[in-house]
Amino acid sequence: MGGYKSRALASALAVTALPPAALAHTEREPFAQDDSGRTQRESALIARNEDAFERIEEMCEDGCYTEFGIVEAAREPGAPPSIDGAFMLDVYRVQKKPYSYSLHSLDRYDPTCVIIQIDKDIMAQLLDRFEWEAQFLEGSDDEIVVARRKKLKKATLEGANEHFAGRRIVIRGQTRLIRWPWEGQKRGDQVVIKVESADDLVRVPILRPRD
Repeated sequence: MGGYKSRALASALAVTALPPAALAHTEREPFAQDDSGRTQRESALIARNEDAFERIEEMCEDGCYTEFGIVEAAREPGAPPSIDGAFMLDVYRVQKKPYSYSLHSLDRYDPTCVIIQIDKDIMAQLLDRFEWEAQFLEGSDDEIVVARRKKLKKATLEGANEHFAGRRIVIRGQTRLIRWPWEGQKRGDQVVIKVESADDLVRVPILRPRD
């Protein structure tokens, strides 16, 4: 696959200094290995997940905001009301609301925390989990034909946290600022990005530990 050394892929593959609670959800590469060995394993990782990395390159073709860059650009004086582009950040935890889920880049509410909003139906698609449902059809001579079809399972907070907590994601969308009353502080601006389609979010594959 061409373009492996692109900045977007280099950022996607970089080791992330996540807090311990988030790292508990990850399976990380041991740090003690030489550069040549890591390069070989990264090449193998990309080969196994070619579609995901092609999507990342496509989404970040015109540049990709990092977590710090998202906050800095969105809250800069004179910045437009929203920024349209691609964004790369690490997810600390998932929170469930009545009709949606939100991915948080920090373990606390803070003006530097980026929040990704995802409708429950889109979250179900992202988790990509199905169950078989019986389907009764009319047959000939008063027969009943029983068939099965795949049905998308509802998303759960446990499943969403297992899928996203401690992982790096790339999303395509628009930022917006909401006013949030921070504890012990004056009201501040919160950077929020809403995912409009499951195709607009990619979970970055990670290196697995050696057997």
